[in-house]
Amino acid sequence: MWGQLIIALACALEILAQDCVIPSDSQFSRATYRPYHDGTASGKTHYNAGERIIVDKWIRVVCNKDRQGDGVLNVSKHLCSAGDWIPTLPVCQALCNYECQNGGKCVSPDVCECPDGYNGLRCENVQCIFECQNGGKCVSPDVCECHEGYNGLRCENALCSPGCQNGGTCVSPDTCRCLDGFDGLHCENDIDECSKSDLNDCHHFSNCTNTQGNYTCNCIDGYVDLDDNRGRRCEALCNYECQNGGKCVSPDVCECPEGYNGLRCENVGCKIPAKMQHGMTLFDEERRTISAANRYKIQHGRFLTFTCKKSGVFYFEPNRRRFDCVNGSWVAETRQNGDTWDLGNNGSFPECRKVECPADYCKFGGHCIRDHQCRCPEQTSGKQCETPLCSPGCQNGGMCESPGTCLCLDGFDGQHCENETKNCTLEAGQNVNYWHMSTNTTLSEGGKVVHGTRIRVKCQNTGFDYSDYYNSDESPANMECVNGVFTDHGLNCESVTKSTPDSSPSTKNCTTIENGKITDRGKSFTCNADYQPSFKNGMDAILYARYSCTCNKRTGNVQCMGTEVECKPIGCKIPANVQQGMTLFDPKERRTISAANRYEIQHGQFLTFTCEPSDVFYFEPHRRIFECVKGLWVSKTRPQVDTWDFGNNGAFPECRKVVCPADYCKFGGHCIRDHECQCPEQTSGKQCETPLCSPGCQNGGTCESPHTCRCLDGFDGLHCENDIDECSKSDLNDCHRFSNCTNNWGDYTCTCFEGYVDLDGNRGRRCEETCGALLAPINGNVASGNNNPRFTCDAPHCLDEKKIRVCSKGPLENTTNVCLKGLRECSDDKYLINNDSTLSVSTQWEPTEPSWFGADQGRLNSTETGKKEEKSFRAGVWAAGVDNTDQYIQVNFTAPKIITGIATRGRPKTPHQSPQWVTQYRFMYSTDCVTFNNYMHTDGSDMIFSANVDGDRIEPNLLPCPVLALCARVNPTKWHDWISMAFEIMGCD
Repeated sequence: MWGQLIIALACALEILAQDCVIPSDSQFSRATYRPYHDGTASGKTHYNAGERIIVDKWIRVVCNKDRQGDGVLNVSKHLCSAGDWIPTLPVCQALCNYECQNGGKCVSPDVCECPDGYNGLRCENVQCIFECQNGGKCVSPDVCECHEGYNGLRCENALCSPGCQNGGTCVSPDTCRCLDGFDGLHCENDIDECSKSDLNDCHHFSNCTNTQGNYTCNCIDGYVDLDDNRGRRCEALCNYECQNGGKCVSPDVCECPEGYNGLRCENVGCKIPAKMQHGMTLFDEERRTISAANRYKIQHGRFLTFTCKKSGVFYFEPNRRRFDCVNGSWVAETRQNGDTWDLGNNGSFPECRKVECPADYCKFGGHCIRDHQCRCPEQTSGKQCETPLCSPGCQNGGMCESPGTCLCLDGFDGQHCENETKNCTLEAGQNVNYWHMSTNTTLSEGGKVVHGTRIRVKCQNTGFDYSDYYNSDESPANMECVNGVFTDHGLNCESVTKSTPDSSPSTKNCTTIENGKITDRGKSFTCNADYQPSFKNGMDAILYARYSCTCNKRTGNVQCMGTEVECKPIGCKIPANVQQGMTLFDPKERRTISAANRYEIQHGQFLTFTCEPSDVFYFEPHRRIFECVKGLWVSKTRPQVDTWDFGNNGAFPECRKVVCPADYCKFGGHCIRDHECQCPEQTSGKQCETPLCSPGCQNGGTCESPHTCRCLDGFDGLHCENDIDECSKSDLNDCHRFSNCTNNWGDYTCTCFEGYVDLDGNRGRRCEETCGALLAPINGNVASGNNNPRFTCDAPHCLDEKKIRVCSKGPLENTTNVCLKGLRECSDDKYLINNDSTLSVSTQWEPTEPSWFGADQGRLNSTETGKKEEKSFRAGVWAAGVDNTDQYIQVNFTAPKIITGIATRGRPKTPHQSPQWVTQYRFMYSTDCVTFNNYMHTDGSDMIFSANVDGDRIEPNLLPCPVLALCARVNPTKWHDWISMAFEIMGCD
């Protein structure tokens, strides 16, 4: 039984082994398998994948749409025979309407599966996994065809023949990029960087040494290297410290600030006050006059010459005195001759005072011009002019009694006692009495008297004489012994008969002479002071001899030595040594006078004096007229017009520098006479103070300097003839960025944009954004009649996330949300930072002590407590750890807040700290404390808020539109000294 069963099972298995199976793999799944019997389909429509087909059964294979079988057939029939299909089942391939190229395979309708290295609809494109460079072309997968001059897998290598030397790289065909220090076509040349200063960065106080491809720098002796011995920063080395702000500029040489000098700048200079006494002149070592306008600090060891101007008849000290600057003190110079004069200023800046000389200190008319120092007239010498001089000297034992006057011994006379004289004998039998006029003693007849003795004579027995015709002080008669002969006394004592009443002398007696006096009973004369004898025949007055005169009774004029005589004013002498550079011109004679052809100038005549200028200075007198007035040189001026006085007090003028105050002549004029300027072109006025602009300044401009007009705002040009278009450039007007600029003639106007409020009296200089401006229409305008305007609600600080609270929720029209003007919903602004708030900062000063300058100190109500360096110290401000624009202080609220403003304060001044404050900052806010928005203008630029101007006051800033924020941040952008501040956020819940 079991055997039969096994045989039956084996037969069944054999039968099953002869069956065929409908294929299930993908390539066969692209066909439909259907029953087929003698060409007639049975009731079954198709076979499923994996279904078994009995032996000797036919099926029909139909390829799906867009596919074809082997060859060109889409339908075929097949017989199951002993487990195999006869013929073999076809593979239905995809049908592509074009050929897949480069070995590509059609894997789905009109889709080619390309081999590696190709792509494209037909696999027609060669593909390189990298880009062919430098113009190379991909010609087969991952193969580039390179242009000439390149090679490499990607054509990335340029070719240079014979190659780049010294580390150079070939960057393009036959072009090498050389390392620093080399050049040449193939980088074959070493560059000598030391040959030119622009090829190296060695310091100018270092030596440059060329090396192969490089160079080295070494500081020269006397300089220290501040750049790790690289020679790029060489600083002079001084073996001592430069004091008082001095700077070491070369070895052991300090450059001192103004007013200091010395090896170490240890010497303090001397200051010149801004206001100096009127009449004081300062002259420095550089031969420059110093005024209040051009003053500078005088260094220690330097000196100035001080001169105080004479006033009237008085001289003042210092007068041409030198004062040395000695460590900040003004010290009068002590001369080598031992002059120890002292002004008594005790080191302070000298001031003018009258010279000090005792009464009658200077003799013979000398002038006290300095303390105990005289200016002596001619023919005197000595410190006090106490020694008279008689040139060429007194002869025959005579003594110089006064300047130019000798006192002669008996027996001599003459100006210099050069003449020997004889004695006289009193005649007897003349019936007269003799008296010695000096001793008032009676002299006897026959007695002898010396030359020059004056005798009084009177008749013995009568008073009859002719003295009635002379001055009363000459009666009785006088006579004088002149060189052995008495002068005629004019008495006739022989007659005892008195003259009758009607007897009279000649009708024309010589009783007077103008500006003089007749003496010696009409036989001599003398001239008054400031007058001298003048003879009609031109005889020199020095030839005049006493008792040589007679009376011309016909004319009544005195005649001496045979010619009429008169007393004329004394003339003026020209000294033998005239100053170099002085020219004298006689306008009457029309000739120039020199020392060689000089002559005496008569009273009433005048000369023109001119002192030639030097390269820098002019001198007085400059084309000035001096008149001779009785021996004195007097400057001649125009009455009521010119009151100039040279100050020579009648003496012969000497050249001196012109007197003009500092900066007296304007616009480059030259002071050519006392208080008189020579003006350049295009100037006028006594001081050249009036500039001229030809043909004139237009549009209200004023002539500021020669040929230069100062134009009113709004005009320019040489003569202010052009109107400036201030609106053409932003730097020409101060209109606010949110205003329109309109140019006018000579001016401009600014008008704030619509939706902006003018905070500057409608001048358009301060236009503040409102919510209306920030929510302005961007596509049309309601007023223009556009029925479908769109508004931007994108301003992040005008809307919260739900378009509520800050801006009223607008109506929905055509799915466009129209946002109306923003509304501030806080009834009042209060401080929002409280104990629940969390403060944080970017960095802080003294990070090891967070309580000193940390975030908690940044609250507006914080104050400084404790002492620095102690644990209990609190600064009362947040201070950043670094000073850059990345710093901030931030507050995190526990719930969103409507923020309407920010208030800030700086760090006040304390005994141990100077004040610090932030001057400008940005405001930043966030609804998630992760992403922060900058508070911006409508143009998208950051709004910069002005902060503090000192460390004490609180400065608030209101936001044009409030913001809704969970976190707020202040970011300083500018500050004074350091980033130090406290802040507060204003708004409401």
